[in-house]
Amino acid sequence: NIHHPSSIILYRHFVELIVRTAFLKYGQSEPLHRAIEKVIETKLGPVYEKVKNGTIQPRPQSSVSEKSNIADKRDW
Repeated sequence: NIHHPSSIILYRHFVELIVRTAFLKYGQSEPLHRAIEKVIETKLGPVYEKVKNGTIQPRPQSSVSEKSNIADKRDW
């Protein structure tokens, strides 16, 4: 389930999220490629710099085996 908070996000879903966010935020006021650049620079850039400088820690990535254990423990 890609909507579960503990699931691993795929690269294509990450890129789609950026594109959709840029389109919704800037709409037709700017070309899409410029809107995507703005979102990356204003939203993702500062977070990346904080992780790079050690101000915040990235969330640990779970392995596939850990993911299957999480799926077994879910209450459906």
